Amino acid sequence: PAQRRKACGKRSHGSAREATLGDVSLSSWKIGSRRAIAAALLGAVLATSGLTGCAATLEKSNRLFYHVNDGLDRFLLKPLSKVYLAITPRFFRQRVGNFFLNLGYLDTVANDFLQGKGRQGGEDALRFLTNTTIGIGGLFDPATGWSVPPNQEDFGQTLGVWGAGPGAYVVLPLLGPSSVRDLARIPFSALTSPFTWLNEPSISNPLGILGAIDGRARAGDEIARMRKAAADPYVFVREGYLQHRRFLVHDGEVPESETADEFGGLLEDLQGHRTGKYVPPAPDPEADPEADPE
Repeated sequence: PAQRRKACGKRSHGSAREATLGDVSLSSWKIGSRRAIAAALLGAVLATSGLTGCAATLEKSNRLFYHVNDGLDRFLLKPLSKVYLAITPRFFRQRVGNFFLNLGYLDTVANDFLQGKGRQGGEDALRFLTNTTIGIGGLFDPATGWSVPPNQEDFGQTLGVWGAGPGAYVVLPLLGPSSVRDLARIPFSALTSPFTWLNEPSISNPLGILGAIDGRARAGDEIARMRKAAADPYVFVREGYLQHRRFLVHDGEVPESETADEFGGLLEDLQGHRTGKYVPPAPDPEADPEADPE
């Protein structure tokens, strides 16, 4: 609606789970140069302080990149994920999911402390150490069984907590939905990723591909439902992303003034979670090569 578009330049924060090609690949994205990462991080932070705008500001290019990403998903990631589900046992996929959650968990730990969440930061650091050691490199998750559940924090949320507005909504090639503020989480996540410091393509590249395929397999049901239910999938993803990010920034305590829109039902569906807490990936689906809801 026009009124919403006029108001979206004000400070607001984003929200619903990002079941897209972008989030599937973001966790495994490899950035090689440490100086480039630092420069990109600084540029993204400066951009968040000076650039605000409406979700539809860049709609033409956003829709183009959305359709490019969607095509790559339909013709590459989706078929690969179906083969992956067909040939791998559930036990293997559970270990893979645990491994990649733990691999990127230093990002959450660092942002806990940057947001002033000292107690949560200590618990998340303990979780990372426990699963890395006793859990054999994160393949197993004893911490959850010991009442140390996962959380989800990133530098985009941190900037929101510090008072930065989301800025314009953007869709990135391969990486998917973002906002100007959330661009900063990409280089920050790279700085905290072991992939960056390993600097060994023969290891990091196969692991990155495995992470992307496993993530797409877990998100398959959500993507299928979105494609079936949404009259305009681009708008559905955009509003869902912005709403999910708003929910995360506010740790579930979103002001009513920021939730009064046509997609408010999506936010209500998430109220069962405390949104500083990690919203877990979709349950691992059973391999069924014949089933194709998309």
